[in-house]
Formats: sequence, structure tokens, C-alpha cells
Amino acid sequence: MKFRTLAAVFGLLAAVVGCGPSPSGEPSGNAGSSGSNPASWARPPVILISIDTLRADHLPAYGYGGVETPYLDALRRDSILFENAYSPVPLTLPAHASILTGRRPPGHGIRDNVGYRLGQDVPTLQGLLRDQGYATGAAVSAYVLRRETGLGEGFDRYFDTIEAEDRAPMALVQRSGAQTLEPAQGWIRQRLEAGEPFFFFLHLFEPHSPYEPPEPFAGRYRHAYDGEVAAVDDVIGRFLAFLREEGLYEPSLIFALADHGEGLGDHGEDEHGLLLYRETLHVPLFLKLPDQVRGGASVTSPVGLIDVLPTVADVLDLRLPEAVASSLAGNSLLDQDLGPRNLYSETFYPRIHFGWHELRSMMGERYHLLEGARAELFDFVRDPGELEDVLADQRRTFRAMEADLARIETRFEDPGIASDEERAKLAALGYLSAPATTTGTLDDPRDSLPILHQMQWAFQLSAEGRLEEAAAALGALLKTHPGLQDVRLRRADVLRVLKRYGDAEKELREAVRRSPSMLPAVSLQLAEVLLEAGDAEGAAEQAAAGLTANAGRARLLMAQAALASGDLTGAQEQARLALGESIPPEVPARLLLARTHLRQAQHSAALRELDLALGAAKRVRQGPVRGLQFLRGEALGRLDRLTAAAAAFEAEIAAFPGDAKVYVQLAFVLAAAQRFDEIEPLFDRLVVARPADESLQAAADTLEKLGNKEAADRWRRRAQNLISDQRAR
Repeated sequence: MKFRTLAAVFGLLAAVVGCGPSPSGEPSGNAGSSGSNPASWARPPVILISIDTLRADHLPAYGYGGVETPYLDALRRDSILFENAYSPVPLTLPAHASILTGRRPPGHGIRDNVGYRLGQDVPTLQGLLRDQGYATGAAVSAYVLRRETGLGEGFDRYFDTIEAEDRAPMALVQRSGAQTLEPAQGWIRQRLEAGEPFFFFLHLFEPHSPYEPPEPFAGRYRHAYDGEVAAVDDVIGRFLAFLREEGLYEPSLIFALADHGEGLGDHGEDEHGLLLYRETLHVPLFLKLPDQVRGGASVTSPVGLIDVLPTVADVLDLRLPEAVASSLAGNSLLDQDLGPRNLYSETFYPRIHFGWHELRSMMGERYHLLEGARAELFDFVRDPGELEDVLADQRRTFRAMEADLARIETRFEDPGIASDEERAKLAALGYLSAPATTTGTLDDPRDSLPILHQMQWAFQLSAEGRLEEAAAALGALLKTHPGLQDVRLRRADVLRVLKRYGDAEKELREAVRRSPSMLPAVSLQLAEVLLEAGDAEGAAEQAAAGLTANAGRARLLMAQAALASGDLTGAQEQARLALGESIPPEVPARLLLARTHLRQAQHSAALRELDLALGAAKRVRQGPVRGLQFLRGEALGRLDRLTAAAAAFEAEIAAFPGDAKVYVQLAFVLAAAQRFDEIEPLFDRLVVARPADESLQAAADTLEKLGNKEAADRWRRRAQNLISDQRAR
């Protein structure tokens, strides 16, 4: 591995890189828009742009004609393009760990998106640069790269909080690139004002599934994936324009790359993680040197994402500690002797989540060796789609590459157990999170794709609300493949929603029997089932067993169980303990406290908690919270603040129009305010929102309680007529 070559080979940094900041501590030279000119700094800014799930062969720079990417095209003209760059693993977290450490997955230890954490003893690019006086910042767009994974270590600022506009699953686990740009640009401006050299890591989640490009890209492209590629190009264009405006583009060292590709149906894989063919390993890689040196050049030799850290060390002329340098698996991308080389890739995703064989591969200049329970060899120069196995005709090549593969350590540690929160959020991104249980010989994932497709179909039925069908499909899978724990946990979720609590409990207890280490996380799911089934005591016991998995969630469930048992003091105690946890479930905990206050006729105290809950929801830009305005209406009504109570109930109806009890409570408030003529039109709105005989009966019962028997009888006749019509149909 070579370092310290750039200045010697290109003779460039003397002009771009001076001897240091001016004696005053401020950068010298002409001021940019922020009052600084980083072109005169001792070390160039380092910027890493990572585009999640971008196949190289879906960019015009790599010969694709199906999408327009004007901003990446412009960057390519200023950059060195690496035609054959590869990811070491087709999963977001371990791939980024390799980018930031220069190590293969066996070297940094992260083998999946869940259950692993980067050790503090593993040197990272951000840590090395911070030791050299660089400010270090990052902004990521997905839950997968949250700071708890260890990737945040070494960054002075790590923007990973995803503020949800609504409570849809995807809104809680990813944000658009445009949203991620805002904190990125603000942090960089602060570094300019301070005159600090900096490293910034910008992660953009488009075009990861689900493919939902915004307009105008959605309407412009027939394939939604291509629309997402165009959308992320637009975000990159905005970021590069910002760098130019601030005087940062010219002097910066900029990497633009992808962490892995996407299957898009090739070899039977729609997304990524399970297989190791080129469509998920071949990634774009642009390297823009300061002053655009070698802009427009291309390199055909195989390179890897593990080469990023050594390249930064090379360009900045860093003398890495021997312990660090010897641990790196990569080379500087500027090495002049980049020659024949085999790049290692792996995926343990099939082993962890399906109980199938892991896959490992070596990618060379022409051939790709793929090994699992069996081996394949592809000549991807002649056969870029990797459709024809040439192992039988290329035995010498196979043996040489197999020997290279055998030299890569196979050390593997099982993942930790995901919490219920992690499981739910990763499921929203399409990732499995529960380790499978298996015995005997491991099947090869390439031969087991029909099982994956059955799982995807069953999960889709669940997502579409076709719950009876989903329960049946998931149950059928478990009969033939009982070790699929993700399937078992998903079936328990479906059965709970179907109110088949006994069946849900059986599935959860079977999951723990098969994997006892899953007890804390599964206990929380079981507590929820028992609570809904009316077993408050059992729910409290299971919630307590889940404290180590998610203390905030466990405390909240214990509070709910206490409330269900009528123990208001215990409910308040547990809710307040939940609020004190490191990740507090603030909004639901405050709603629960409000309920306990209402039961104690402490209406002002209830209102205070509800206002705090409303403020907490607004802070994270959370959308309407079911029940919050309903409880506010109850508290305000009991305080005789009838106008405000009516407004709160109307707000609940606007957000959740089908809940009859809200209309009923609003009717009583209207009656108390002598607004009788508004009551029947209110119930007409309920019938429009929920055209069922229960809505008509609720109206009739309420009108009778208010003393209007004539109107009540009229509404009961409407209910009877509706029932008769339904029977006739």
C-alpha cells in the first residue's frame, strides 16, 4: 500500500495547499460568501457523498441511457471515474463501516444492519482526521446508520435525528436527501466561519426502496428506480452548487460513491443483501481531486470501497500509525501500480435471517468467483449479466481465486438481538431483523429464492391489510420452515390485530423457545398481546422482563397494565419512569398520565400533560396523535371551557374521522353550550365518515340521553332500514 504519492506524482498541492492558516488564525486570501477562502487552508476539505443502493450500470457515466443525471455527469467531468469499483457487502451498515475503516467486514466485525456495533477500538477515517485537527461532521438519511451503531464515534457532530412529518413507518426511518442537506450546509458554514479544515460525510438514502420519487421525476420515468436516481442527482446538484457558492468546490477532495447496488429482479433478487452478483456489488465511484486534477480520467483496474481511507491518507500526506496502516485492506486509489487485484465481498444476511449458507466472493479484472454451498465462476467481461457459469472451463482461474478467497478470515460472531423498536423500523425499510434458527446442512440462498418470494408475498399481504390471508400464508411458511423467526414474529403481529390473542401468544412463546436470547425483545411484544387480551397481570410481568430490551417501551407497557388494573398510582409511577429513560416514549407516556388525572377528576393536571404531549409531537414534527385532542376535549369540557372543548373534538375528527365516541362527546358539549341544532348534522358527518349501523345507533343512543326521544327514534329507524338493505343485498 502506498501513501504520500499525490504531491510527487502530480506536483499540485503547493498551490492549493499552503503552509497553514494565517498567523491570526484566520484563512488568508479573498473572502467567499461566508467570509473565508478555504483554498488557502493547510489541508483541503474532505467530502464523502454516499448514495445508498445505486447500481453503477444505472448511471449515464457508466453507459446507461435510461435516466438523466446532469449533476453527476458534471462531477464526473471533474473527477477520476473508477469503472470497476465494488462493495465488500451489499448491506448499508457494514458497507459504510468498510468505507470509514478501510477494513473488510471480517476486520471491523459488522456483518448485518442489526445486532452489531462498530467497536471503539477500530480506527475510523473520521477519528484519524479529527486527530489531525479536522472538524468532523456527518448527516445521514436513514435509521440504519444511527449513531448507536458506532458509526457516530469520531464525529464532532452527527446529524441522525429523523423528524417525522407523520407517523407512517417510512417517515420514522428515513428522510429525503433535501431534508438531510439542511443540517449539512449549516454545519459546513460554521466551519467556514471558524476557519477550520473539515471532513463531512453526507449520506443520501435515495434510491433505496420503496421507490417513490417526487415530481417531476415520478412522471418523467417509467421505472420508479430511475426516477429515484434522477431525484438524488438533483439533491447532489444542490449540494455541489452550495459548495461552489461557498468557494469550497475547487479545493475540496470529494468522493461520490454508492454503498452497494440493487437486484432489480436480476438473478431473482428484487433488492439486496441475499445474493452476491455484480448488480449488487458494482458501484459508482468518482474521485474529485483538489483543483480537478485528472478530471475526466478513467481507471479500469478493480478497486473497492475499502480504498477510500487509504486514498484520503495519501492525498493529505498523512503518516498513519503502523498499527492502523497494517490493519487496512485497501490501497490508495492514486497508486500508480494498481494492477491485477481480487476484491473480496460477502453476505451473511442469508445465514443470519434464513439459516442458509453465507456467500463469499472474489471479483477480479475479468472473473468473479462466488462461493456458498457450491461455487460459480463468471466471465463478466464477456457475460456482464453473469448468466453462464464457466467454472468447468476455467479450472486454473478458479483454483487461483479460490486460494485468494481462502486467505480471507472467516471469523463470524452471531448478532445481538434487535429490540422491538429496531425490528419495526428495519421492517419498514424491508430488512429482516430476527436471527433464524436452523439445524443440519445449510442450504444455498441461490437455490432457496422461492422461499424468499413466499415471505415477500406474505409480508405484502400483511402490509395491505389482508390479514386473514397473511396469517394463513405466514403459517404455511412456518410449517415447512419453522426456523424463520421473522416470519413467526410477523405472524404474531397479524394475529394480535385479528384479536386472535391465544394464537399470537403461542407464536411468541415458540419464538423464545427456539431462541431463548430473544426473550427480552419478544417479552414486550407478548406484553402487548396480553394487555389487549385483558391479562393485565401477565402483561406487567412480560413488560418487566423486557426492560433490558427497551426500558422506555417496557415502562410504558407496565403503566398501561397498571391503568388497566385500576392502579392509578402505579400507572403514574411507571409512566414517569418511562419519561426518565434515555429514549423516552414521551407522547404516549403523557397521554397515559392525562388519563390517570382524568380518572381522578384532576382536569387541569390532565390538560397540562396533554399540552406537553402536543408540544413534544410538534418538536419532532409528528403528525396528529390519535386520542390526544379527544382527551383534551374531555379535560376542557370538564373545566367548562366548552368552546375550546368543541374545537379539540373537531380537531380529533378532522384527523381521525371514523371514531364514533368523539362525535358522541362533542354532542354532549354542544348540548351543554345550547347548540342543539348542530347535533344531528354532526351525526350526519359521522355516517358519511363511517356508514355503518353502529354509527346510527350511537347517534340514537346519544340523542335519547340528551332527552330528544323523537330524534332518537328517527335515527333508530334509519339504522333498521340500513340493516334491512344490507340483508337484502
